[in-house]
Amino acid sequence: MAILNSRARGKARGLWLLTLASLVVSLFGTTALKNASHRVASPMHAAANVFIDPLASKTLWAGTLDPALISALLDADIVQKIYAGLLKQVYDDRTKQFKVVPDLAAGMPTISKDGLVYTFKIRSDARFSDGTPVTAQDFVWSFERVLSPKANSPVSYYLFDIKGASDFNSGKLKSFSDVGVKALDARTLRITLWHPVVYFPYALTYPTGDVVKKSLPIGANVTSNPSLVVGAGPWMLKNRTWKYRSEIDLVPNPYYWEAKRFTLKEIHLVFTGSNETMLAGYRSGQFPLAWLPSADVVSYRGKPEFRDTVILGDLWYDMNVHIPPFNNLHFRRAVAYAINRSAIANGVDRRTVQPLVGWYPKGILGYDPTIQKQSGVPYYNPSIARSELAMAKKQMKSVPPISLEFATEISDRAREAAEVQANLGAMGIHITLHPVPRATWITDGNSGKTQFMVGDWFDDYPDPQDFSDYLLKTGAGENWGRYSNPTVDKLFAGHSRARPAEA
Repeated sequence: MAILNSRARGKARGLWLLTLASLVVSLFGTTALKNASHRVASPMHAAANVFIDPLASKTLWAGTLDPALISALLDADIVQKIYAGLLKQVYDDRTKQFKVVPDLAAGMPTISKDGLVYTFKIRSDARFSDGTPVTAQDFVWSFERVLSPKANSPVSYYLFDIKGASDFNSGKLKSFSDVGVKALDARTLRITLWHPVVYFPYALTYPTGDVVKKSLPIGANVTSNPSLVVGAGPWMLKNRTWKYRSEIDLVPNPYYWEAKRFTLKEIHLVFTGSNETMLAGYRSGQFPLAWLPSADVVSYRGKPEFRDTVILGDLWYDMNVHIPPFNNLHFRRAVAYAINRSAIANGVDRRTVQPLVGWYPKGILGYDPTIQKQSGVPYYNPSIARSELAMAKKQMKSVPPISLEFATEISDRAREAAEVQANLGAMGIHITLHPVPRATWITDGNSGKTQFMVGDWFDDYPDPQDFSDYLLKTGAGENWGRYSNPTVDKLFAGHSRARPAEA
């Protein structure tokens, strides 16, 4: 669960406020909604020290269990139980914020005065779940495995602040020895950045920073081969196996440095087809908790088992700027003005989300509650939508068929998409709806070949860079609308992100 208080990134405030207006106008008509998570939970199974954790997946399995490839929350939830990295995020009840603390590192790194060199000491008792020691060279291999062009990792960019990482990933550097990750000895790891950035410790907490054994090859099919799942995290596969497309049972990793503090004896990860299936299992006593679709929140709100948690994230609609009709600016603007955010938030989603006009949600530096009043920022206005559509049709020979793709695990997405379909239909823009499993949705989005799709993002860490470089920058893997603007890229770069000439 994410927090509402963000860590400031130096002098970035002016940068983010300046970029918002241009982004929202010309990007993809962002219909953003600040999300909240709602769940019901009972204390059942606690006496047995066993926790049953239901997961909603249409495929009844994870999209991937390889730390090098994680791009979905469900997959990350599993992987981060089994694997570990140098650092991790923990929630501080006193400050109400997540903070970065050592995990397999013996302490926080020493950082050079210029902010470029991070030196970590590995814990002397760091072990994989098979008992073998974790070494600095294991981390070197783990980073190489993520960044290798052969890995085709959709999330390798989490490591691109490391010197040479981007060039190695693109094939410009042929040897990983030229990348700024070095094992100085068995327990000392040095990471050199190409520019100083304060969010780097946060970036290392993403699964791309997790350590794997040197025996795990690039491209290994971890997701369907339990014998390859050997991590150094707090949990491990029970009996080194699983019930494929059904359940993953975890037991404490006896070699994990905090294992003696565990009170839980087992975690059962049970795959369900949807949140509705999960809720049905909760009502029947099969599961101790369930994530609630917005339609069911009203009936549970106020009851003792109900929990309401704010999530720092966005929901929007990606229009691919290279695919007709969204390659036409006026058409994109017509869509942006036609979508009624308030109707979605207050009606469809029963006030479980909040309308958001700008890109950064409340709690992220750059959030601007006054942006709707700024000139040129699209918000629901049928008159302007019709005018923009008329201008678009004058420039286009015809409007091709339009299909809106969304993931099916969360039923709210289908209801939201139906509202968007009605909004656009009222303007004379007719679309069809294309529901797919979340794993397919992610693959299609990353491909850059999908015309129109729902997008969502929940923070990896509370810094605006997490909502910018990974989502909007030219070439970013999660930039599903393929938006590109050199001016915006330069604003993102700011004073600290300009690549040095020698890099």
